[in-house]
Amino acid sequence: MKLLRYAILGRLAVWHGNKPVHISGRRQHVVLALLLLHANRDVTIERLVDTVWPDLPPETARAQIQTAVWRIRKTLMGHRSPDPVITSASGYRLVVEPGRWNVLHVDELRQRARTLAKDGHLDEAAGLLAEALGYWRGAPLAGLERTAPLRAATHRLAEQHVATIEEWAALRLHAGYHAEIVDVLGAASAEHPMREGLTELLMVAEYRRGRPAAALAAYDRLRQALADELGIEPGAALRALQTQVLRSPTPHLLGADAGSTVVPRQLPAGIDALVGRDQALTRLDRLAPAHDDSTSTVTIVAITGTAGVGKTALALHCGHSMAERFPDGQLYVDLRGFDSLETMSTGQALKGFLTALGTNSTAIPNAVTDRASLYRSLLAGRRMLIVLDNVSSVDQVRPLLPGTPGCLVLVTSRIDLVGLVIRDGAHRIPLDRLSRDESLDLLRRLLGADRVDAYPRAAARLVEQCAGLPLALRVIAERATRRPHTTLDRLTAELDGGNLDVFDFGDDPSTTV
Repeated sequence: MKLLRYAILGRLAVWHGNKPVHISGRRQHVVLALLLLHANRDVTIERLVDTVWPDLPPETARAQIQTAVWRIRKTLMGHRSPDPVITSASGYRLVVEPGRWNVLHVDELRQRARTLAKDGHLDEAAGLLAEALGYWRGAPLAGLERTAPLRAATHRLAEQHVATIEEWAALRLHAGYHAEIVDVLGAASAEHPMREGLTELLMVAEYRRGRPAAALAAYDRLRQALADELGIEPGAALRALQTQVLRSPTPHLLGADAGSTVVPRQLPAGIDALVGRDQALTRLDRLAPAHDDSTSTVTIVAITGTAGVGKTALALHCGHSMAERFPDGQLYVDLRGFDSLETMSTGQALKGFLTALGTNSTAIPNAVTDRASLYRSLLAGRRMLIVLDNVSSVDQVRPLLPGTPGCLVLVTSRIDLVGLVIRDGAHRIPLDRLSRDESLDLLRRLLGADRVDAYPRAAARLVEQCAGLPLALRVIAERATRRPHTTLDRLTAELDGGNLDVFDFGDDPSTTV
């Protein structure tokens, strides 16, 4: 049985097999467009009325909407059974089978391409993105009057189109097809003259095909457009890229994989019991950029406090809970600033990040400043979460800060990082030790309420001995779990006797109190 197919990436169109289905009248087009934009979901009559008549709907508006839906239903049912338009309590729902609406199909192709790219199958990923781009036949819903709900949707779809071009071009750039993508990027840049991601890819492609003057001309066009329309300069990452072209560096300094669609997911697993940090989590949620945040700066949050107070646990918990806000991935590094092991250098950390972002090891510069410039260029236009754990100094962390708006950087340290607050605009969240009640709550979660409440005085003493440090409480809880027949008063007695070996398992220095 041939099914109906719908398209809005261009003029609104419906097909039955390869035969077009004619939808007559502007009102039917607008109603069908809104039903498609909410495919398989209910759309209220009120919303349909507001879309068709954004200013002053007539008294017969509801009746006219019902008539329009009846006509759409009659047309579609001539090519499909059962009825594709379902009447609900509040309005209508258009039933669309999987793969029969080009917007959903494009989304599916992009997701499959990202998975393939992450696994290293870059040519296959580029092929899927090229297939996705083939579904675009012009501006979304071209020819329809753009009322507010349709304007928002078409803007979102246009952004998706540009992002797909960038993802495809980045993969072809990675494979060395510089000349192939120049014309596509040039046309897209002309249509979106203030899109920095397109200009970055175009500059790299032009440079690699031996045309540095063309790369600089692309930068100048963007700079002029931004100055004329917004009165601003290009972002720091793009300015750094221009500087690199002016200095005529070797091509690897421009990032062999600039704009790669590799999506790193480096966050370690979080913990399942986070106690006493509601206030800190609320503040972090408010500081973190939202999906539609248009902030012009990077958000930096410094989580500070004594050893074992739970800084890393809070950062990872926050990172996992906010992961969906950062679709371009998450980067994590333990800089070992206070460990007994050798502190990780900034250069080592940058090398790890560049590798995670898809840069070949042979393309990573030797100089730390060049690595930092390439790192910022690769993050240009991306929304990413970066966790810099166990930082020992401001100098250690500054080269790891992106220059891209929309990114969130979480820094954990035992020192206050005052310089990061003053010079870089970081927000500081100091963590205190847990209170007595919070410590008991954590102990109950880790050991079970029955075991803790059976010896309330010993539990209270144990909490006091752990000094409100979540790490100490977790070590004690693990010790107690390994010795299920040992009561809490016995553990308390061991600590009262000065046996601090209770806090040391010996297999992991990071868990030694």
